[in-house]
Amino acid sequence: MKKTLLFIFSILFSATSFSQIIADHTVVDRFNDIPQAYIDEVKKMMVWFAGESHAQGYRAGLAELEAINSTYDVTQIWGFPAYTSTSLRVAAWPTGGIGERDWYTWKAYEPGSLPPSSNTIKNYITTQVNNNNPISVMGFAWCWDGTSENGPTATADPILGVHWWGASDGGPDGNRPWGLDAADQSVTGNRVNMDTYLSATEDYINYVTSNHYPTKIVFTTGPVDSFSVENGYQQYLKYQKISEYVASNPNRILFDYADILCYDDNGNRTTTTWNGHVYPIITPTNLGSEDIGHIGAAGRLRLAKAQWWLLARIAGWDGGEGSVPVTGITVTGAGGASTITQNNGTLALTATVTPSNATNKTVTWSIVNGTGQATINSSGVVTAVSNGTVTARATANDGSGVTGQLVITISGQVIPVTGITVTGAGGASTITQNNGTLALTATVTPSNATNKSVTWSITNGTGQATINSSGVVTAVSNGTVTARATANDGSGVTGQLVITISGQIIPVEGISVTGAGGSSVISSDGGQLQLTATVTPSNATNKSVT
Repeated sequence: MKKTLLFIFSILFSATSFSQIIADHTVVDRFNDIPQAYIDEVKKMMVWFAGESHAQGYRAGLAELEAINSTYDVTQIWGFPAYTSTSLRVAAWPTGGIGERDWYTWKAYEPGSLPPSSNTIKNYITTQVNNNNPISVMGFAWCWDGTSENGPTATADPILGVHWWGASDGGPDGNRPWGLDAADQSVTGNRVNMDTYLSATEDYINYVTSNHYPTKIVFTTGPVDSFSVENGYQQYLKYQKISEYVASNPNRILFDYADILCYDDNGNRTTTTWNGHVYPIITPTNLGSEDIGHIGAAGRLRLAKAQWWLLARIAGWDGGEGSVPVTGITVTGAGGASTITQNNGTLALTATVTPSNATNKTVTWSIVNGTGQATINSSGVVTAVSNGTVTARATANDGSGVTGQLVITISGQVIPVTGITVTGAGGASTITQNNGTLALTATVTPSNATNKSVTWSITNGTGQATINSSGVVTAVSNGTVTARATANDGSGVTGQLVITISGQIIPVEGISVTGAGGSSVISSDGGQLQLTATVTPSNATNKSVT
């Protein structure tokens, strides 16, 4: 059955439309510049920085920012909050958190022997899409995965001169320290390295892209707290590799957790030194009491502000770089058409945006079904479903709220039969009178099917009957028969009713008389000959004779 739906397909903002999206310490104060239109767009999103204990800092900071300024309203539950357009939804799942096993160590296995964890993140993404509540933005909230208790390695890296630390739970070589790339396996004995994280994250990006899922995957850096100076330096090298990798492709997005926490609100950076190498670490104010997510309230607020900036950029904001807003949209059909006359026909639409130099000229297409029904895809191609009128609408993606629309008239649509219910007059399914009749009715669904006519037929079972073209059954002999209605629209749909017949009188059609042993002669005086009368048909109601 064809259903009336509102089909909406979003065209997500492309990171190449403006400067690359990198949320670092330079954007923390710029979150105040987010236009209200993009704050409203962020409030339609669900963000999930999936991780373990450090992930709490992402979530707690957003709640603490809301407490200071209710403009930045958030909804947080332990799970995936239901859709709303009035607050940013913050996910947290599962109870045990998401660790390196779930996000990236599986990528170190050979392609033909991937562990079940290779599907963990993809399954979460797909499930939310199937639940009509997709994750808008997702990244890995690093814990001490690169600076854990595993380490230092027995020998130092021959080029960088540093020993390696790290955790690789779920990796093919066990829970061991790890380095930057495959060359470091000779030191770490571990196939997991920073390239493993980068490759796994790219795999998620390709997954959502190929499936046309509305989820943006972002790269992240991680903690800059609680480790020795050499351990901290090797971690700095790992984060530096992430930053360089993201910078090499303008379409990649980075949430630079580490850089955000290495600066305070006055723009001062804290550093330390190991073996002549100066590198940044968390500032004392951002570290604070380490009460939630291993950082203090000042650090958590900086993370929250940077998250709002990041999400607004992903929603289409130019970051305050001087965009030209859309002021008008004109929607036209191919060749100037505004009708579809063929069954399941299509019409390609074009949205002409003014001014011609608008910064973001992409649109979101939607259909509002009226007396007719149709669908529309992300390219603006309308496909007819049922006759009547529909309204195709193009909405600007730059946050201006500008729309354009076209009313389309649909005709010539064939709506097939999907079901037939057969009922007897008054709900009856029996015939009890001799040569009695029962009028049947075939109710076709949907009610607006193009051809609702049917062909009637009878399948005799233990009983016999006939049926005419109007669906009237006439009893012939006792027992059961099946009356069937078949749709005439070529759909092959049928409906049926089993009818029980009784009270039928079957007359004698013939009698043959034979003598005993086939004799027809009496040869003696006073002799006798036993006669037998055979009645046809054998199921005649009364077979007695005189």
